Amino acid sequence: MRDDSLLLPDDILVAFGNNLLEQAGSKLRITGVRSQGHDYVQFDAENPAGRSEQGRSPRLVAPICRLRNGVIGFRSILLVKDPAKRTTWLTNGQSSRNTREIMFMGEAGPKLAASRDAFEAWVRSSRTAATPRDAIDWQEGFIADELASGLYGDGFDILVGDERLPLARDEAVVPAP
Repeated sequence: MRDDSLLLPDDILVAFGNNLLEQAGSKLRITGVRSQGHDYVQFDAENPAGRSEQGRSPRLVAPICRLRNGVIGFRSILLVKDPAKRTTWLTNGQSSRNTREIMFMGEAGPKLAASRDAFEAWVRSSRTAATPRDAIDWQEGFIADELASGLYGDGFDILVGDERLPLARDEAVVPAP
């Protein structure tokens, strides 16, 4: 099984999320990744204005859409009202039970693309000493085909339409599309 943290590390997800929150005009700041699923990322956050009404730090969830391996977008960023209760959202990323929408982009918003090095490390992470030669050859062909797509750059990038903007771990705001 592959380690997805090789593809999009937590600090990159935090930088991307904070970038989007700042773009939306939110005062919330993401402090770390709490958990990840196939279709969401859950974050711990802080509110510079103070704690929530329940006395807890805010928790956010970002339903994601996957375009390719290592290229994702947040459909929305949702505030979890009460972390002790069940939380749900609609398949398109809109808020539902126990969530409040901070921003909604659907599948048209900016995308986060992994770097070439991270993509290669992620694909090769499933190899063992017992991996057959034909499987290794297939992986190398897969890497070459994916890198030829032009989606993966030298570093982690934000894709806005046809524009590629580098994402640093201490990211500033990108212009709105």
